Amino acid sequence: MHLCPCLITSFVDIMKSAYRIILFIAVCVISASSIMAQTQVERLGKSNTDEGVVYTLPRTALHIVATSIKTSYTPGPLAAWAKPLLRTDVSLQPSETYTLDDINIEPYGVPDTAQVYAVRLKARTSAPLISLSNEGILSAINAQPRPTAPLTQPSSTIFYNEADSLPDQRSVATPEMLQATNQRSMAEIAVREIYDIRTSRALLSKGQADFMPKDGEQLRLMLQNLNERENALLSLFCGSVKKERIVSCTDAIVDSVNTDIIFARFSSYQGFLLKDDLSGTPLHLIAKPEATPAVRLPENGSKQSANSIVYRLPAPTRLIVEHNGKVLKEFSTPIAQYGTLAYLGPELFNKRADTHIVFSTTTGAIQTISDK
Repeated sequence: MHLCPCLITSFVDIMKSAYRIILFIAVCVISASSIMAQTQVERLGKSNTDEGVVYTLPRTALHIVATSIKTSYTPGPLAAWAKPLLRTDVSLQPSETYTLDDINIEPYGVPDTAQVYAVRLKARTSAPLISLSNEGILSAINAQPRPTAPLTQPSSTIFYNEADSLPDQRSVATPEMLQATNQRSMAEIAVREIYDIRTSRALLSKGQADFMPKDGEQLRLMLQNLNERENALLSLFCGSVKKERIVSCTDAIVDSVNTDIIFARFSSYQGFLLKDDLSGTPLHLIAKPEATPAVRLPENGSKQSANSIVYRLPAPTRLIVEHNGKVLKEFSTPIAQYGTLAYLGPELFNKRADTHIVFSTTTGAIQTISDK
């Protein structure tokens, strides 16, 4: 059976027309879906689902770092004879005392459970490029978030030990001291040795010693040796001191305006203590917001449209640390919960997908914004 050439040509023309119609319909469908593809942001409540990307805004928490100096005293083995033989008062009991050396505050962010939002993801938007911190705090949009510095951790470091700078006490003991039958006799011999050393040093300094050094360097070495020997013998009575730098940490969150909280306590005999330990005197933290930022609305003028990204405008805040009525330290830092909410309009996602924003996970504020 053979078809007429004219019929074949008509059939081809019909198929081409049908293809054009199908292609036109497909383009219309795609265009319509692009118009509908708008990112939606919704504040989550108990009735909301968690579809999409859920992010929280931060509350600013305070990591308080206290540095104290612990001074440990160890009496010498002949301490009981220091007063009657050397006319020197020394403690007969070991002791530890603490002094508060410094206070520092390191702000960091924690999730604010009252400010949780869901970004409803739709096709062909930049919303999937939202970055969150490990705690779910909004950290960046279309950008690489900034790493946060690690918080200071508790530590202790011995920076001074008097015993390390002294010769071993046994190395300076004379044969008579080692042969003494009781502490009183040993102490008397040690005292005579101390006075002999002082006499020799005085004669050397005056140039009246039986054996004078040949030059200044030799004199210096001889005097140094006498000083070290005297200090080692004195340590038998006066003991030695060790100093240790101790770093302690605690955390606090301030919410109420002009709040005054007890965040820890301090004792001269126990050092830095938890706030519930009443054996120490309280350390106060006073927070005073210095200003409240104005609300920043999206371009459409509404406080929050369905497509606005919500972020923080923190308030600059003065933090004061007090102890026993005395101001120890003052700081100025932005606090998220003292500020206001701000909004980024939907054009950020749907028209300008090349906008890059980095947020602070500590305060919720915008750190950088660019379209490159």
